[in-house]
Amino acid sequence: RCLSDWSSDVCSSDLFTLAISGAGFVNGTTANVGGSNLPTILVDASDILVNIPAALIANTGSLGVTVLRPGLPQSNSLTLTVNGTPTTSALAPTSVTAGGPAFTLTVTGTSFFEGATVRWNAHALTTALISSTQLTAAVPAALIATAGTALIDVWAGGNTYSNATLFRITPAPAPMLSSITPATITVGAAPVSITLSGSGFQAGCVVV
Repeated sequence: RCLSDWSSDVCSSDLFTLAISGAGFVNGTTANVGGSNLPTILVDASDILVNIPAALIANTGSLGVTVLRPGLPQSNSLTLTVNGTPTTSALAPTSVTAGGPAFTLTVTGTSFFEGATVRWNAHALTTALISSTQLTAAVPAALIATAGTALIDVWAGGNTYSNATLFRITPAPAPMLSSITPATITVGAAPVSITLSGSGFQAGCVVV
């Protein structure tokens, strides 16, 4: 009689079972999805399941969903959103130096939606939706501790993934010294602190 909520975002071409919650469901209840009447599986008076044919979600867009009990008016309508399979086209930055700090990765592409998750070598990252064409993801420092590459893709739920884009972790440059202060000390002098100036210094560097 009354619909409430379900997982209301799917990707086109995925055959799936839709769970509908509400009230007053009985045996013989049918669901109308995008104009097609479909049989349901009664779980209990507040939950039914509907097998959605792939043809109904072959294209992106929105589908109205209502339920009908025998001999009674149809329920209120909710919306099922059909998203396209995501794609990735660009990363920012495209590389970082090994041993660097945590950073935010921006992924540009298409068909992003709330719940889409950026993955780093199949490892899910904390992801924020900026728009349907942009996601940001938090990359912890541990993932860039050593030089190498990573494959970045977007998971859209189920078995739906975007194409993968290569990200590079470049080797840290060798440290270079430009000056020492003080540059001279007197034989037998008390211990003194020496300041080294240059580039390419990182945590863990040792003066020898």
